Amino acid sequence: MKIHRFIGLFSFSAKTTIIDDGDTVHQIKNVLRLRPGEIIALCSSENEQEAQCKIVSYEGKKVLCEVQSVTQNTKEFDIPLVLYCSILKKENFEWVVQKATELGVTEIYPLMCERTIKLGVRADRLQKIAKEAAEQSGRARVPDIKAPIELQDAFLKNGYDIKLFFDELGDKVKEKNFIKKSIALFIGPEGGWAPEEIENAKKAGCQIVSLGKTILRAETAATVAVFWTIQNSAL
Repeated sequence: MKIHRFIGLFSFSAKTTIIDDGDTVHQIKNVLRLRPGEIIALCSSENEQEAQCKIVSYEGKKVLCEVQSVTQNTKEFDIPLVLYCSILKKENFEWVVQKATELGVTEIYPLMCERTIKLGVRADRLQKIAKEAAEQSGRARVPDIKAPIELQDAFLKNGYDIKLFFDELGDKVKEKNFIKKSIALFIGPEGGWAPEEIENAKKAGCQIVSLGKTILRAETAATVAVFWTIQNSAL
């Protein structure tokens, strides 16, 4: 039997815990229609503790649960893996957020580039997609969906040991061992990077790298880049 899982600000220091987040309560009570006595999994995003809990009762807009067991979630990375992805068509960008979350990114920046066609995003919807993907994939934390950022402003952000700027004409990645290194990944729009953007990336200290011989769709490139980076990391 499937145990439904939720991430939030939960405390497991006592024998019972209360769920008071409106969206989570609505999901448990009205969408899933879970009943008292059923088991759910709760994960605290603060200390990454995971607990199996039994629903005791519904009390107004809260859910009272009995804490049955507590373990430590070990699926999160210790250092940042940040995805800067050009804003794509609605369904494509939502797909990127979902899959990148499942794979383990810690932050996602919608990126505005010279050839970006769509500039707006629904941050609330993207954050909801990220939360659902994190819960489904067993993560302890939900990636933060940042406000859209211009590419040049993204280059000014510090704190990354490695910056990989993916382009079809880029080089093969020379370094394939990213142990304990903070990493930023840059994925361009459907039309590719403008030449001056590639030059600016080089000046900003990015490695211009390729994902292979074939030309990938932007949403495919984002997912492959995240997966490839994680496979070559000891994060």
